Amino acid sequence: MLNADETLVVEFLNSLGPDLDGIRAAIERFTVDDFVYENPGLPPCHGQTEAIGLYEQFNQIAGFMRVDIEIRHVRSGAGVVMVERWDSPVTAAGEIIGGEPGPCLGAFEVRDGRIVAWRDYYDPMPLLNYFRDLS
Repeated sequence: MLNADETLVVEFLNSLGPDLDGIRAAIERFTVDDFVYENPGLPPCHGQTEAIGLYEQFNQIAGFMRVDIEIRHVRSGAGVVMVERWDSPVTAAGEIIGGEPGPCLGAFEVRDGRIVAWRDYYDPMPLLNYFRDLS
Protein backbone atom coordinates (compact mmCIF):
# COMPACT_ATOMS: atom_id res chain seq x y z
CA MET A 1 0.00 0.00 0.00
CA LEU A 2 1.37 3.39 -0.99
CA ASN A 3 1.52 6.30 1.45
CA ALA A 4 0.33 9.81 0.51
CA ASP A 5 3.70 11.01 -0.86
CA GLU A 6 4.16 7.83 -2.90
CA THR A 7 0.61 8.08 -4.27
CA LEU A 8 1.23 11.70 -5.29
CA VAL A 9 4.40 10.81 -7.22
CA VAL A 10 2.84 7.77 -8.92
CA GLU A 11 -0.18 9.86 -9.97
CA PHE A 12 2.18 12.52 -11.30
CA LEU A 13 4.22 10.05 -13.34
CA ASN A 14 1.07 8.43 -14.73
CA SER A 15 -0.17 11.89 -15.79
CA LEU A 16 2.75 12.71 -18.11
CA GLY A 17 0.70 12.58 -21.29
CA PRO A 18 -1.08 11.76 -23.51
CA ASP A 19 0.39 14.89 -25.11
CA LEU A 20 2.25 18.09 -24.24
CA ASP A 21 -0.89 19.65 -22.81
CA GLY A 22 -1.17 16.70 -20.43
CA ILE A 23 2.47 17.06 -19.41
CA ARG A 24 2.00 20.78 -18.83
CA ALA A 25 -1.13 20.12 -16.74
CA ALA A 26 0.65 17.44 -14.66
CA ILE A 27 3.61 19.71 -13.91
CA GLU A 28 1.31 22.57 -12.95
CA ARG A 29 -0.91 20.34 -10.79
CA PHE A 30 1.67 18.28 -8.91
CA THR A 31 4.70 20.58 -8.48
CA VAL A 32 5.35 23.89 -6.76
CA ASP A 33 6.01 26.89 -9.01
CA ASP A 34 9.74 26.94 -8.27
CA PHE A 35 10.46 23.20 -8.21
CA VAL A 36 13.78 21.91 -9.52
CA TYR A 37 13.94 19.24 -12.26
CA GLU A 38 17.28 17.59 -13.06
CA ASN A 39 18.29 15.16 -15.82
CA PRO A 40 21.73 13.67 -16.54
CA GLY A 41 23.73 15.78 -18.96
CA LEU A 42 21.30 18.70 -18.99
CA PRO A 43 21.24 21.91 -16.99
CA PRO A 44 18.69 21.85 -14.16
CA CYS A 45 15.28 23.34 -14.81
CA HIS A 46 14.25 25.87 -12.17
CA GLY A 47 10.49 26.20 -12.04
CA GLN A 48 7.50 24.90 -13.89
CA THR A 49 8.05 27.13 -16.92
CA GLU A 50 11.58 25.81 -17.57
CA ALA A 51 10.49 22.18 -17.07
CA ILE A 52 7.59 22.58 -19.48
CA GLY A 53 9.97 24.36 -21.89
CA LEU A 54 12.32 21.36 -21.81
CA TYR A 55 9.52 19.06 -22.95
CA GLU A 56 8.53 21.58 -25.63
CA GLN A 57 12.13 21.57 -26.89
CA PHE A 58 12.07 17.75 -27.04
CA ASN A 59 8.89 18.05 -29.09
CA GLN A 60 10.47 20.52 -31.51
CA ILE A 61 13.65 18.47 -31.91
CA ALA A 62 12.28 14.93 -32.00
CA GLY A 63 8.50 15.10 -32.17
CA PHE A 64 8.27 14.04 -28.49
CA MET A 65 4.70 13.70 -27.29
CA ARG A 66 4.56 11.81 -23.96
CA VAL A 67 6.31 9.39 -21.61
CA ASP A 68 4.95 5.89 -21.08
CA ILE A 69 6.15 4.69 -17.69
CA GLU A 70 6.33 1.24 -16.15
CA ILE A 71 6.86 1.57 -12.40
CA ARG A 72 8.86 -1.23 -10.80
CA HIS A 73 9.39 -0.11 -7.20
CA VAL A 74 8.39 2.81 -5.00
CA ARG A 75 9.99 3.55 -1.62
CA SER A 76 9.98 6.63 0.54
CA GLY A 77 11.19 8.19 3.75
CA ALA A 78 11.86 11.64 5.18
CA GLY A 79 9.98 13.45 2.41
CA VAL A 80 11.78 11.71 -0.47
CA VAL A 81 10.10 9.21 -2.81
CA MET A 82 12.36 6.95 -4.87
CA VAL A 83 10.83 5.37 -7.99
CA GLU A 84 12.53 2.69 -10.06
CA ARG A 85 10.91 2.63 -13.47
CA TRP A 86 11.28 2.00 -17.19
CA ASP A 87 10.60 5.09 -19.31
CA SER A 88 9.52 5.17 -22.94
CA PRO A 89 9.59 8.70 -24.38
CA VAL A 90 7.21 8.48 -27.34
CA THR A 91 6.88 10.61 -30.48
CA ALA A 92 3.58 11.65 -32.06
CA ALA A 93 4.17 8.82 -34.56
CA GLY A 94 4.34 6.28 -31.72
CA GLU A 95 8.11 5.71 -31.97
CA ILE A 96 10.10 5.28 -28.75
CA ILE A 97 12.84 7.90 -28.65
CA GLY A 98 16.10 6.02 -28.14
CA GLY A 99 14.66 2.82 -29.63
CA GLU A 100 13.52 1.01 -26.49
CA PRO A 101 12.36 1.65 -22.93
CA GLY A 102 15.16 2.66 -20.59
CA PRO A 103 15.70 2.10 -16.88
CA CYS A 104 15.47 5.18 -14.68
CA LEU A 105 15.61 5.98 -11.00
CA GLY A 106 13.82 9.12 -9.87
CA ALA A 107 14.14 10.94 -6.57
CA PHE A 108 11.20 13.19 -5.72
CA GLU A 109 11.21 15.58 -2.79
CA VAL A 110 7.68 16.15 -1.52
CA ARG A 111 6.47 18.84 0.88
CA ASP A 112 2.90 19.67 1.83
CA GLY A 113 1.45 17.47 -0.91
CA ARG A 114 3.49 18.93 -3.80
CA ILE A 115 6.71 17.95 -5.56
CA VAL A 116 9.49 20.45 -4.83
CA ALA A 117 12.34 18.62 -6.59
CA TRP A 118 12.61 15.85 -9.19
CA ARG A 119 15.98 14.30 -10.05
CA ASP A 120 16.25 11.48 -12.57
CA TYR A 121 19.21 9.13 -12.93
CA TYR A 122 19.62 7.16 -16.17
CA ASP A 123 22.05 6.50 -19.00
CA PRO A 124 21.50 9.45 -21.37
CA MET A 125 23.42 7.89 -24.31
CA PRO A 126 20.42 6.29 -26.13
CA LEU A 127 18.63 9.65 -26.11
CA LEU A 128 21.72 11.62 -27.09
CA ASN A 129 22.41 9.20 -29.95
CA TYR A 130 18.80 9.51 -31.11
CA PHE A 131 19.00 13.31 -31.15
CA ARG A 132 22.41 13.21 -32.88
CA ASP A 133 21.01 10.95 -35.61
CA LEU A 134 18.22 13.46 -36.27
CA SER A 135 20.70 16.15 -37.30
